[in-house]
Amino acid sequence: MKKAIWFSARVLFLILISILYALGSKINPIPCTNIIFWSTLLYFFISSAKEFDADPKTQRFFILGIAITLCYVIASIKNAYYIASYNEYYLSGMHSIFPDTWFKDSVTSILKPSIWYQKLKFTIGFEHLIINFGHKFKFDFGVLGTNLIRSAEYVGLFAVPFYMIYRDTRGK
Repeated sequence: MKKAIWFSARVLFLILISILYALGSKINPIPCTNIIFWSTLLYFFISSAKEFDADPKTQRFFILGIAITLCYVIASIKNAYYIASYNEYYLSGMHSIFPDTWFKDSVTSILKPSIWYQKLKFTIGFEHLIINFGHKFKFDFGVLGTNLIRSAEYVGLFAVPFYMIYRDTRGK
């Protein structure tokens, strides 16, 4: 019973941290701090995986399940935020840090996979990562570059914890 409570609490904590990461990385325009946010999320994920005391097969199943859950939640929050921001800007001409419908859209996206998929398709097709360096120079990664960065973010959530567990158990 104690292990089930610990497991549930740890999973909820990781989901909360992933929500904060997703929201923070969408609001924050500085890539260096977003990498620090992502590294912090990975640290909590890896430490949780290491504390999960089980045979290696069960531990890998835990990592895979949590990685899928975290990627789903992160994509839900980021996609809903992008679409709410996009709609607010292009329909009303205003832009705020927290668009009016982002929270409702995020919850709907998390609870309904078909809506999540629609938001994902829209975001993959239209989102551009643009980094501004003052008022004179900006660098646009385009749709392809933005999707490559997004893919690296999600692949990292799968690969890094598996590698860290493999590295730590290799000598045993």
